[in-house]
Amino acid sequence: MPLCSHKCSHITRKRGVYHYRRRLPGAAHGEVCISLRTYNYREAEHRAGLLDAEFHGVLRRVRVPGVSLESDLQAVLRAELKRFVDDDLGRRMARQPLSAVYAHWWEPGDPQTADEADLKAIRNAQESLRRDLKTNSPNEMADRAEQLLKQNNLPPEMMERLTYGLLEAAVKGWEIAERRTLGSEPLVWVDSSALIDLATVEPEPAARIPTQPTEPSRPLASTFSSDFIGWGKASAQWRNNAASQASASFALFLEIVGDRAIDDYTAVDGERFRATLRRIPAKYRKSHAEKDKPIQAIIADAPAGGTTLSEKTIKRHFWALVHRRMI
Repeated sequence: MPLCSHKCSHITRKRGVYHYRRRLPGAAHGEVCISLRTYNYREAEHRAGLLDAEFHGVLRRVRVPGVSLESDLQAVLRAELKRFVDDDLGRRMARQPLSAVYAHWWEPGDPQTADEADLKAIRNAQESLRRDLKTNSPNEMADRAEQLLKQNNLPPEMMERLTYGLLEAAVKGWEIAERRTLGSEPLVWVDSSALIDLATVEPEPAARIPTQPTEPSRPLASTFSSDFIGWGKASAQWRNNAASQASASFALFLEIVGDRAIDDYTAVDGERFRATLRRIPAKYRKSHAEKDKPIQAIIADAPAGGTTLSEKTIKRHFWALVHRRMI
């Protein structure tokens, strides 16, 4: 009888007895599986928590032969770059002929061609990521880094290097997307040298990461929340229900894209917002347990193939933000 996994844990059950099970990082099939010697889930949860606290310490002392934390990190970054490139290919293959891939605002008859609009969106994304690297502000990738840290059993002290590495991987991905848009990069057949080996990229020294966030030179978007709702009531005659929905859309946008100065947002942020909305379960934050749960965690914990937000709901989230010219 196969092991039965419990959601959001490293606990499995075999013939009624609970076990602690963890995959070994860097090993294709290796894992640790220890009997917790109990039939009671709550007791198993307690014992698994004690083992979890020791797991990373043991890994640091006894590593899998030939595998290091650095090689684990680089493998994760290369996988992320491949995921980005594969997603870009999927977008290009799914789009209508002569339409844009990333410039969701583009329409036939616009002064720019679809490719020119895409290049603008792609270069804006590159500029935003490079600015984050330059200013030591990797917050945009923090949620994804935390998710990958858990998925790949990396120790917490790798968090900063992973976050910066994800920014570098995203820059490389957008560079490939730019070359594909220009026609200088193959779409399906890609030489291995095209996927730049991130192991050769030196990460930002940890000493350069500020311990305290720098004070923004311009007001953040969150400071305009009241003005945003006031604008809607005054110019669009929002009633209380519509204002509440718009406020929720505004808060969700800031959670997904990040709280920045309003004129720092680009069309790429809008595309990221739309793509994330399409992954959110249709019913989310309805229970008390999910009330304060991060949206990325909700997406990660959602069952595969489950119902997600409808296009009507996604358009409603977009409407107020587009009309306020935030994206």
